[in-house]
Amino acid sequence: MRYRGHLLIRLTPINRAMTSYVLGAAGVGFVRFMMACVAALPYLCIEVYAGYAGKHLALASGTTGGAWLHHDPLTLGGPVWIVLMFFIARTARRAIEAASAEATAALAPTDGETTKH
Repeated sequence: MRYRGHLLIRLTPINRAMTSYVLGAAGVGFVRFMMACVAALPYLCIEVYAGYAGKHLALASGTTGGAWLHHDPLTLGGPVWIVLMFFIARTARRAIEAASAEATAALAPTDGETTKH
């Protein structure tokens, strides 16, 4: 399996631990495996950000006054991450469609070939 395939597998919403086990059992080399792990970084960043933002907002909710004015960067960070993930998902979808079209074209018989059943 090529590196692009590893990256696309990492972008799927399948459990990361299960994906790691499958890639390891499939005989993926260590260097390629680690390079494909880079694809999981956006999701990890979002999970860490969501945990931090939740904790921070829970603590801020106990304060009085203009607490929201001091937390604008934190409040605006969520929509930024959502937009970022939208673009990553769109790029992954286009890559999958291109790979699928490439594979279909490679399997299609050429003009001089006939299919045997």
